[in-house]
Order: sequence, then C-alpha cells, then structure tokens
Amino acid sequence: MERGWLIGELSTQAGVSPQTIRFYEREGLLAPPQRNKSGYRLYPPTSLTQLLFIQHSKQFGLTLDDIKHLVHLQGQGINPCGSFRRLVQERLHTLAQQAKQLQATHQAISQRFERLATELPKTDHPPGQGRSLEAWLQEAANPTYAPTTGGLGREQLVQRYMAGERDFQGLDLIQANLSGVNLSRADLSRAQLMLANLGEAVLEESRLLGANLSGADAIGGYFRNSQMIGAILIGTDLSEADLMGANLGGANLGGANLSGANLQHANLSEAVLIGANLRDCHLEGALLWGANLSGADLTQARLHLDHLATANLWRTTLPDGQVYAPQMGSLNYE
Repeated sequence: MERGWLIGELSTQAGVSPQTIRFYEREGLLAPPQRNKSGYRLYPPTSLTQLLFIQHSKQFGLTLDDIKHLVHLQGQGINPCGSFRRLVQERLHTLAQQAKQLQATHQAISQRFERLATELPKTDHPPGQGRSLEAWLQEAANPTYAPTTGGLGREQLVQRYMAGERDFQGLDLIQANLSGVNLSRADLSRAQLMLANLGEAVLEESRLLGANLSGADAIGGYFRNSQMIGAILIGTDLSEADLMGANLGGANLGGANLSGANLQHANLSEAVLIGANLRDCHLEGALLWGANLSGADLTQARLHLDHLATANLWRTTLPDGQVYAPQMGSLNYE
C-alpha cells in the first residue's frame, strides 16, 4: 500500500491551508508530491515534518528568506542550529530597534497632547460655546514647530534637495510640514517623520528604510516603487496614496488608514497590518506572505484571495464583508 497524504489530509495534519502548502511548493520550501498509480498527488511523511519546521520557525519571527536559508542548509546535510541562533538574534535586535522608535513616537504624541491638554476643555459643549475642536487642532498643528538640533525646516530641506542633495538619512522631521513637496529618489532612511504632514508629497523611488512615519498625514502621497522595508507607519493616514510597487516588507502599519490606496504589486511580506483600514484599496499582485492582518478591514478591496493564504486573518473583514475565523476553512472562493 502506498504511503502518503492527499493535500487535504496533509493540510489537516499540519494545521495549514492547502493554499499555504501550494505556496511553499512554489517557493521551494516543500518538495512537490509524486503521483501514485491512480494519478493522485501524494505527499510523503517528510512533507509533514517540513511543514511543521516552517511553522515552528515562523513562531520565532523568522522571515521567508530566513527559513529558505535554513532549508537550504538542511538540504546540504547541515544541522543549522548556529544559523538559527544567529537569525533569531538578528530578529530580536530589529524588534528592539523598532521598540525604541515606538517609544519615541509615544513621547512625541504625549508631549504634543500635554501642550494641548493644558487649555483644551475637559467636557463636550454645544456649538457656539467656546472654540471649536477644529480650531484647537489647527493651532496644535501650526507649523511653528522648531526642529531640534540636526533637524530641518521645510524650506531648508527643499533648498538642499533642489541643490542636488539626496542623502537625508536619520533626519529629525517630527511634525514637519512637507505637504506637496517633491523628494523623489531621496534617501530618508531612519528619518523621524512622526506626525509630519506628507499630504500629496511625491516620494517616488525614495528610500525610507526603517523610517518612522507614525501618525503622519500622507493622504494622497505618491510613494511608487519606494523602499520602505521595516518602516513604522502606525496610525499613518495613507488614504488614496499611491504605493504601487513599494517595498513594505516587515513594515508596521498597525491601525494605518489605507482606504482607497493603490498597493498593486507592493511587497507587504511579513508586514504588520493589525487593525488597518484597507477598504476599497487595490492589492492586485501584492505580496502578502506572512502578513499580519488581524482585525484589518478589507471590505471591497481588490485582490485574489489566494494571496492571503499565508497571512494571519484572525477577525479580518474580507472583501465580501465576511469576518474571517478559522472554522471558515479554505479561502478559495470567488
């Protein structure tokens, strides 16, 4: 009797969807099955071992490329314990850096709110009694912000860009008003852009590696083909933004507003999109391997559901309005 599992049986044993198994095959992480005499594709017992290895590796935060590297070493007869240790340590270092950036974002928002809270009324009141909330927020957002040492104002930044400079790595641009500016192909890696106004700014093919844009207003921004690996965009408003072809691998977009955004062919592998608003956005051809979409809203989003095969979809609202739960099983429907 031939030993092996059909894809549905292997899916049940490993606790992953059939789409995920096929994805791992395409990525070279899992050997394709052989057909038996009846023509059925049967997976050998080693496939279950390999799937469990992949799933367990993901629990340590390893990326697809990390796991591919470990699988490659195993294929050469190497037991990659040392490589695994190094990769996890690198991942922990990255997370520690992101935690520091999040703390800086928290501090910036806290300081801004504290300045506003000293005079902002503590209770709601009818229209016409006192200043409106819009007036209070407009005053708080007034670009009288003076950058700290090493920071740049809007005019200085634009002047340097117009003079041919493109290297703006690590700049302090917290709360900066950069609406409508053209910074195409600029390098803003690790820049601090928390609460900045980037509405309709043009950053095509720019580098924003590890940049912190938490709380920024980037409505209608143009980020085509930008490199935003590891960027922090928590609570960033990217509605109607153009991010076609952007590389957002490992970026944190928790709570971000991406409604109506163009994310066609963008790389969102390993990205965090917990609670993000992705209503009516374009995700055709986007890579979502290992993305965390827990609690995200994908209502009327345009994408093929197979692209969600390896994503975390707990309590995610799918394009048809259904809220995903594990008991739904396969996503393979139109």
